Amino acid sequence: MSNEQIFKSGKAVGKAEEKTDQMMDRAFSAASDAAKVTQQKGEQIKDKTKDVIESAKDKGAETKDDTSSLLHEKGEQAKGCIKSVRSNFSAMSQEARNESEQATGFLQETGEQVVSIASDAMESVKSTAIGAMETVKSTLGIGEADGSK
Repeated sequence: MSNEQIFKSGKAVGKAEEKTDQMMDRAFSAASDAAKVTQQKGEQIKDKTKDVIESAKDKGAETKDDTSSLLHEKGEQAKGCIKSVRSNFSAMSQEARNESEQATGFLQETGEQVVSIASDAMESVKSTAIGAMETVKSTLGIGEADGSK
């Protein structure tokens, strides 16, 4: 094997390694970015859910105090207020459950996207490595004499 062939095969291997490293860095960066976004969205949804629950608790506590006073003063009017509060609390609880379900769906979808991106990156790296191997074989003339690869 001549020095030029050795040089060319070394150069091809170096390029393939560099390309593989670049692809792996991009895949890692994409996965890392997606994980950060997912975590941020999850935290935002978690915080909003806590706020809704706290608001519902506060509303419930306020209403309970108000209701006690109204029951003593106005009787039947207070019953209407209690019914209204229960309806509001139920709506807020349902809203919190809906947001929690949305967060779960978002997190699952984002996770699936991360897996897809990583899988695509791995396929690209594999394809690059196979191409580099074929280039090296071709450069060295391996597999040409007997027709095999």
